[in-house]
Amino acid sequence: MLRAEHGEEGDFVYAVRAVPHPLPAFALVDSARKRDDRRRRYYRAEVYLAGGGRGYDIYGYDSEQVIADVIAHYDRYRHFLTTQ
Repeated sequence: MLRAEHGEEGDFVYAVRAVPHPLPAFALVDSARKRDDRRRRYYRAEVYLAGGGRGYDIYGYDSEQVIADVIAHYDRYRHFLTTQ
């Protein structure tokens, strides 16, 4: 988690969480997965800000793409602070 403190305005928070989702019905699964309910799901690396989840997966992003994503969200946050 990345946190930038901004005093009374509220902190900027950028976090990535592993969020479980059920496997789609069309996914091929081995017999061990069929028996074990815990393994009948997959995980997405989802972005969360102070206001909640953004609903998109950054799995597969390289380091430059993650940095660009953090900076883009921080720029929007700073813009929001200046328009209040």
